[in-house]
Amino acid sequence: MIFITLSAQRAALLNYPNEPSVKWVGYSFNATDSELWDHNKGVWRLGARVNSEEYVALCFEGEVKLVAHFSGVALYPNSSRYFFVGGRPLTKGEAPYDKWIGQRVKGTRNPIRYEYDPDIDGWKWKTDKGVAKVLDDLQAKYPRRDEFLYHLRNI
Repeated sequence: MIFITLSAQRAALLNYPNEPSVKWVGYSFNATDSELWDHNKGVWRLGARVNSEEYVALCFEGEVKLVAHFSGVALYPNSSRYFFVGGRPLTKGEAPYDKWIGQRVKGTRNPIRYEYDPDIDGWKWKTDKGVAKVLDDLQAKYPRRDEFLYHLRNI
């Protein structure tokens, strides 16, 4: 899941080619979830990890204000910045919304951070410390690669 810290509402300084109606960015106390999403889904410097994510939380003053689902990102023309595409704000009854809306989150120097959430992102064996321990124990028992793989395939 991606967490983005928003500043207070301010005038949009960049031209948004896909969203000419975007005149402001940041958090607005008066905006609906749809307006917050429309005004804040770009322009971001995102890392390659964004391609394995599907949810983004917009945060303001240490609190999650909006959670949205997105289907991808696109690069702005002549830029190194991206915008989210195919997205929509989530609503009550959807697991990421129910878990994160109103929750306090830690602040960081970088306004964008990626955080693994097993409840939302699903279980991944590569990040499971219990699986890593079992594999380390097996490697100690079977130090040769061929023996290790043979044992794994025949469990």
